[in-house]
Amino acid sequence: MGTTHATLYRNPKQTYPWQIVGVGSGAHVVSNTWADEPKCYLMETDNAAAARYAYMHTPKDGQNPNISTYWECWFRLNTGFEGIYFVVCNQPTIQVANAAIRGYAISILGGPAGWMRIDRLDGAGAVVTLATYGWISNTDLRIVRFSREVSGANRFWRLYYGSSPSNLTLVAGPSATDATYTNFQYWGWDLLTGARVVFGGESCQS
Repeated sequence: MGTTHATLYRNPKQTYPWQIVGVGSGAHVVSNTWADEPKCYLMETDNAAAARYAYMHTPKDGQNPNISTYWECWFRLNTGFEGIYFVVCNQPTIQVANAAIRGYAISILGGPAGWMRIDRLDGAGAVVTLATYGWISNTDLRIVRFSREVSGANRFWRLYYGSSPSNLTLVAGPSATDATYTNFQYWGWDLLTGARVVFGGESCQS
């Protein structure tokens, strides 16, 4: 009969490692047909304009506030006009509008005046922008990284963008020093209401 595998291990994958929270809409694992293969799953939000977010515990390599660390992920906007946040923070509710969220994020906005930013999340939608890149939005699969450089008492932030891990370019930073928050227990995406937005391939290193 040949070799068979459990359903979860067959392509296309039938599950994902992230907890997806949304009202009437979520996300699913999607095959990569765009670019270099990320090391982890790629996911895609369902074809509905509904608010949702994804979360899990940050790996230990991404939690230590006392050493230099980076966090990165892949993303693709379906029309080039959506917006998402890639977040490291203190809680599993990965929503920038949540009153209790505290942490940092890469904020990505598509459209004719698109941008990528490193934002400090102060709760209830309040953000402090640490670095900005005037991004010309597109529908390609791309990778972004933000890093927190520990240098004595200082904490500098940098933003990188590219088409692969070997082709990342520094596009913003170093920022002014900011060490407001040190609890990076959770990470994930605030996916807002964008339909068919691809995200995943995440990694971190300290």
